[in-house]
Amino acid sequence: MYDCETTEMGEAKKKQQRHRRVMQAANGCIYCAGRRRAEQVDHMPPRMMFRLGQRPKGLEFPSCGPCNQGTSRLDVAASFMARTFPGIATSADSAEWDKVMSEVHRVAPDLLREMWIPPHEMRQAMWSEGIFDRNFAAFRADGPIMGAYMQAFAAKIGFALHYEATGNFVPPEGRVQVRWFTSSEVYGGRLPPSLFASIGTPRIMQQGKITSQGNFEYGWGTYLESPDVPLYYARVREAFAAAAFVVLDEGSLPFPEGELATFAPGDLVMPLSDRITAG
Repeated sequence: MYDCETTEMGEAKKKQQRHRRVMQAANGCIYCAGRRRAEQVDHMPPRMMFRLGQRPKGLEFPSCGPCNQGTSRLDVAASFMARTFPGIATSADSAEWDKVMSEVHRVAPDLLREMWIPPHEMRQAMWSEGIFDRNFAAFRADGPIMGAYMQAFAAKIGFALHYEATGNFVPPEGRVQVRWFTSSEVYGGRLPPSLFASIGTPRIMQQGKITSQGNFEYGWGTYLESPDVPLYYARVREAFAAAAFVVLDEGSLPFPEGELATFAPGDLVMPLSDRITAG
């Protein structure tokens, strides 16, 4: 006989053990280079990014309270972006969309105002991309508020995957440079071929029969044009993708600051700004 309650208790115990191992291995928060003690386990990508909350185990990281709470707004914005393409397909998707929209209204109301475009302009934008299905919608994804959120979320991916790959956080003198790609770039197959040549075959998360296939993939490798620079990659559905270049000292940046958004450890809790267009 299948005992659902016993199974849930067993899963909860496994989760506690897994989190305990994450904390025991920690030398401090991975997002601020250990300036503060790791007190919490951060799930990167967040659970709310997955349909029905079915997030496989793994990619769990030691974080301090300020960095975990301070970056939660990035998780909300990225989870909203994750649901914009290919969009709502079921009543369950619709219910989750409402929940995410409510959170975006709470933490980033200016983002929604920036993204809105009139219906006739929306259709023209979609037609220019060869999308004629009226079940789809379009929005503005090139504004400075969107840029600020997605650049910071891409940097969070870089900090997290660097720790996953190396077991070490980015040091205080290190930097993360990022580039994020919109749904039109992902769906249109316009991601740079050199990106995939650098990371090889992307990985997925898996827990039994639950996988992130089609929802979240990630990988890492060496940036072909700068062999000393690790490159980290993540793609969320066909909604967006991110590339993060990590260096251990500021003098080794592969791109000038301002050409790509650049983050130091601890920056993710600072006031958001578009680091490419600002100034």
